[in-house]
Amino acid sequence: MENVYHAVFLKHRELLEEAKARGETHILIMEDDAVPCEDWKHRWENQLKPYLDERDDWEVFNGGMLAIRDCVQRITRLGDGDRLQTMLLAVNRGCMAHFLYFKVEPALEKMKDWEEEGKPEFDAWYAYKMKCVASIPFLAIQSDGKSDAANEERQWENRFKHEQLSMLFALREFL
Repeated sequence: MENVYHAVFLKHRELLEEAKARGETHILIMEDDAVPCEDWKHRWENQLKPYLDERDDWEVFNGGMLAIRDCVQRITRLGDGDRLQTMLLAVNRGCMAHFLYFKVEPALEKMKDWEEEGKPEFDAWYAYKMKCVASIPFLAIQSDGKSDAANEERQWENRFKHEQLSMLFALREFL
């Protein structure tokens, strides 16, 4: 395959097809270099997943999305009183794909267009093509180290920390 990232997209689509065959309505896909953040489990199980599972206004959730600062369309504040707040952001641009939660049917339907649209870089295409929501704070970051897909050493942890902090400050100013 000329672009190894195409294989990642094809694997996502295959996993969604398998989930559909099993009758599942949602699927969580995490890459092997996803590093869960502090309180991720609580945020996921008690705030985000229950909220998302009840709604129809999204198709893909990204738990660690970069490059979203200027593309937020809606902000929803989730939390447990004052204990732990999570912001759910509707976005129309961004990238990364290490922590994704899909609504199986609508995601598969939109994925049919990928080849016809020229096989774009899938992680950014998801936010462009689907109703995408992301969380701040992140649920996971990508670890530094050797990338199997890129076949090179990658340094991501500091970028995730910087972008998360930047978004937290921007949201505090806005709210």
